[in-house]
Amino acid sequence: MQERWAACLRSVTIIVLLSVSLTLGELHDNQGADSPPSTLAEASQDSPLTRFKLPDSWQNIEENDFTNPSSWRVFNLERARGFTSARMLKTTAFSPDGNPHTAVGYRGALATPDGRYIVFIPHGGGSGSPKHGNAVRYDTQEDFDRGKAWRFFNVGSVGGLKNTTGYMGGAILGDYMYFAPLHDGAGYHARVIRYNWKLPFNASSSWEAFNASGIDGLTTVGYCGAVGAKNSVFFVPCSNEFSGQGFHSEVLRYDSSKPFTEKASWSAFDISTAVRDVSGLGFHGATFVEPYIYFTPFRGGVSSSHGIVVRYDTRKDMKDAGAWESFDASRTDGMNTRGYAGSIVVGPHLYFVPQEDEYVAHGRILRYDLRKNFKSQASWEAFDVGVMAYITQGARGFHYATSWGPYIYFSPHYDISASPVAVRYDTRKPFKSLDSYVSFDFSSLPVYGSKDLVDFSGAVTIGNRIFFVPSRYRFVPCLNLSTALPEK
Repeated sequence: MQERWAACLRSVTIIVLLSVSLTLGELHDNQGADSPPSTLAEASQDSPLTRFKLPDSWQNIEENDFTNPSSWRVFNLERARGFTSARMLKTTAFSPDGNPHTAVGYRGALATPDGRYIVFIPHGGGSGSPKHGNAVRYDTQEDFDRGKAWRFFNVGSVGGLKNTTGYMGGAILGDYMYFAPLHDGAGYHARVIRYNWKLPFNASSSWEAFNASGIDGLTTVGYCGAVGAKNSVFFVPCSNEFSGQGFHSEVLRYDSSKPFTEKASWSAFDISTAVRDVSGLGFHGATFVEPYIYFTPFRGGVSSSHGIVVRYDTRKDMKDAGAWESFDASRTDGMNTRGYAGSIVVGPHLYFVPQEDEYVAHGRILRYDLRKNFKSQASWEAFDVGVMAYITQGARGFHYATSWGPYIYFSPHYDISASPVAVRYDTRKPFKSLDSYVSFDFSSLPVYGSKDLVDFSGAVTIGNRIFFVPSRYRFVPCLNLSTALPEK
């Protein structure tokens, strides 16, 4: 059993909100050293770019474990060392140091580049639940089922700041993990946390915090995800109560070559001053595909969603209006393609993870061909996996995704209620064919309390294991893949 669950440390894929983005750009193996063409003079917009090609060694790989219940293991956080009863778990748990910790509700996770640890980003349970700052770390070199493999650390008052709670996704750049600040239970905030992943997890000295509100005269609060690009971390603008519509487009940037806690290291820019029609719109996650950062369209206004994808050219100054451009993908292939949470690159395509449109969950995956003209409708296509539903709740309402080889795994979030249905897509097969997709109902696993195997916020791939992040409840599902991913 120890051998079956030993960590495979060579291949690491990190998904956050957003980021995680997850926050995926510098972490995908299909990025080459060359920059993609930005003008017709550099290359034909339709010319193949070898940097986006799937490795030949992946062409014949088959993953048959996703729909096999025996391939799954589930860790119940109640079994972690120091936890109290299930009744108490709903509000409070206790770490080995005896300190109280709220242990329900995470939004994304980050894996250390060496593949040793996964850190779950603290947020809070469902809508209206208390927000918390209790990060959880899993040691992949320990047996998944053992409580000692899991450790909690309360980051709720890092760096002398109060209420460093309620985060949504994050990013890794160099030696640090960055958590994107969203809402602390009382309001939207900008208290960014970073953790030096090479230092002890449960030492206060390993953590720092900075209140990045009010940068460059903007409000700069309420972010959903972050992405590392070049020497900077960009935080994805999402929600605040000051915009008049509940959402905003103020990108926040930290220059990692400068001190984290100094205001001069930070800058901000309102995308709406450079790009038409994004005022009052929020985004959810971003992906870096050199040299561009793509911002995932989320919501706009009190009850609506939008489909305007924005990209930033990192070769230019962030405050240069010419560095920004957008494309309205909201009616791709005649569908209502709006409201996404996270994006991911596999092969030559950037996939946007479908979440909701006007608070109604949907399954309309949107993808962009990175080899083609960003502003051409012909470069975009969509497919609705919601039609493959075979149970009441269906395959709709996802929150981030991860990949393993040529496969993409969409993390279930909610449909009519919290959703248990994950979806896998084989990118080698036709995008618009149902035969290219399979679904799996987590609630079918033979686990006591399996009704709570619903509502997840992202997933992390380490070697041949995929871990799903519990958004509301206490279970962490892990898929063990029996097939080894070939060398490229």
